[in-house]
Amino acid sequence: MVDPTPLVNDCTLLFQDLPPVQNDFHKSLYLPTTANIEHLTKQALSIILHNMYVCVCRQVQDHLPGGCFHDARDQLRQETSTCPKDNLAAERIFSGLDRLRRIMPNANTVSFEGILLWSLNKTRDYLDGMDETKKSKFIADARKHRGSYLKLYQCKSAAIKKVCAERMQQNKDKKEAKQRLLTKQAAENTSNALKICGTICSAQEHVDELLKMDDKRKLEEALISQIKHWKTSCRGGVRRDLFYLTSKGKKLPTEQLETNLRTIIYLGH
Repeated sequence: MVDPTPLVNDCTLLFQDLPPVQNDFHKSLYLPTTANIEHLTKQALSIILHNMYVCVCRQVQDHLPGGCFHDARDQLRQETSTCPKDNLAAERIFSGLDRLRRIMPNANTVSFEGILLWSLNKTRDYLDGMDETKKSKFIADARKHRGSYLKLYQCKSAAIKKVCAERMQQNKDKKEAKQRLLTKQAAENTSNALKICGTICSAQEHVDELLKMDDKRKLEEALISQIKHWKTSCRGGVRRDLFYLTSKGKKLPTEQLETNLRTIIYLGH
């Protein structure tokens, strides 16, 4: 990293066209201090400026040497000369929308649009600055075309409501499909547990009965079937990791499955 010492001695300007204002605040930043504070300040400046350099390069990489806009043609510069150089307008609109949503939670999108356009376009000031003849003509035209404007508004409002209704129906269908899948899976897990074990383990004594199996493979299969049953039938209160059947890509040992099942039964009740 570059040595940041010049920055703490007030002898280097980051921007030559923007010299700092020599006021009390500026002078207080360069008052003598301890060696430890100066060392920590240099470290902080090195870290901050290094990360700032990476961030700025990432944001303006298209305009740096090798970027697609580094040596833009005169025609492109002319075509984009009237484009906004910042996103203040968009931020202003969204800040206004956020405020309106908080103070008018029941208003619809069309209302928000009208309020924002009226305030940001300064329609009131525009009308007040007209002479009476021109203003009267505009108002008369607005009254004349009121029906068509109202029809456009109603069509737009109906289209928005239609889209909202379609999305609500889609979400409802997805939720119902998910619930049907969970119900089917729960039934399959319960049926499988009954088929393998002959019972559903709902107490510690039932787990003790399972452990009497001589075949280790069947015991593991029985424990897994019981854990799967509890996973789809449990209504909460049990940690999710207790339903895991593997750890780091490997199957859990039978002893761990037994411990998890006992814990699930205890917490599930």
